[in-house]
Amino acid sequence: MNDNVHPFRSPSTRDAYLSRYDEQAKRWSIPLETRLATTSYGDTFVRINGPSGAPSLVLVPGDEETSSACSLVVEALSADYNIFCLDHINDLDRSVPKRPVKRHSDFVEWLDEVLTALGLNRFHLMGHSYGG
Repeated sequence: MNDNVHPFRSPSTRDAYLSRYDEQAKRWSIPLETRLATTSYGDTFVRINGPSGAPSLVLVPGDEETSSACSLVVEALSADYNIFCLDHINDLDRSVPKRPVKRHSDFVEWLDEVLTALGLNRFHLMGHSYGG
């Protein structure tokens, strides 16, 4: 595994995919902040929307989906919540993995580390498919 491009096969493949990823991200309907949350599994890309004083809501997309999948619901939800939408650490997205998530317990540990890195102690959690 080439650590500089995993889970992509080459730098050119990564660059082409991320170019498309960024095009799709332009569909996000409201202003957002992005952040990398550092974990032992790697750096997790997070999109953040909504009022900072509102209750926190963490959105976890399904398997092989990126945080841009949240674009369909984020506008409505961000009226009442401070939204944190995650890119998975082992999927094709803007997160940068250091080690693979192999077991369910690894996924739980990764998510716990992301929430800690974001400073979230109290939050609502919503996901679907692999994310739920």
